Amino acid sequence: MTDVVALAIEQGPGFVDRLRDEWDAGNAVAPLARDLPEPERARLLTALRPTHIVDDGGRRRHPGGAEAESGDALVVATGGSTGEPK
Repeated sequence: MTDVVALAIEQGPGFVDRLRDEWDAGNAVAPLARDLPEPERARLLTALRPTHIVDDGGRRRHPGGAEAESGDALVVATGGSTGEPK
């Protein structure tokens, strides 16, 4: 099993560096848009269930997170036909 790390940091070289660092550590990454309204962000975090969040405040454990399968690299919510993240 591996950690799922939600990355809610500015896109650019720093994001890519952090993404690589997490992958090098064997973690899966769930990218999050920084400009999501709080209710939408909360729903997305509930759906994605990351074990950690990285944002402007640093890296911290996220309660209620679930590990990914070993070998998973990217966790992305999709709308599917209902419009709700899955």
